[in-house]
Amino acid sequence: MHLIQIRKINSARGFTIVELLIVIVVIGILAAISIVAYNGIQARAQDTQRLSEMDKIKKSLAIYYQLNGQYPACGGNQICTTTGAWGSMSDLPITPSVQDDPKNSDGNWGYYYALGYKKNSSGQIVQTNNFNDYLLGTRLVNGQVPTYNAWNNSNLNYIYSISSS
Repeated sequence: MHLIQIRKINSARGFTIVELLIVIVVIGILAAISIVAYNGIQARAQDTQRLSEMDKIKKSLAIYYQLNGQYPACGGNQICTTTGAWGSMSDLPITPSVQDDPKNSDGNWGYYYALGYKKNSSGQIVQTNNFNDYLLGTRLVNGQVPTYNAWNNSNLNYIYSISSS
């Protein structure tokens, strides 16, 4: 008796629908994680650039103070911004000149300089009219509370203050 071997021929070669769906879901999850991580990195980079610019401004103001005995006004104004709401920070007689905020959109992102202002002990912004006091402010993406409502912006969350008193 001869046994006839029957071979099953698998003519369907390729992936099943379940395998394809699993691959698509995995790729989707990885893409979502990458996008979230990228946005976080981008926000931190913008905040780092803002703080670096603020540091340059502080150093330039300190040099100006050493040379002139008081902090500068903004082309005759006590308050200036990079958002265009008040006097322009480009009028500050400091070097290097102030750069725009990385986002620089809709008046919520910019740098603020106020001569004759300071933060008081309870963290409020107060006007002193003393030209040896000044505030620098900006809004950080990853900023902490409190937020300050000053100079047309209710979202300032980083204030640097120098006060003679």
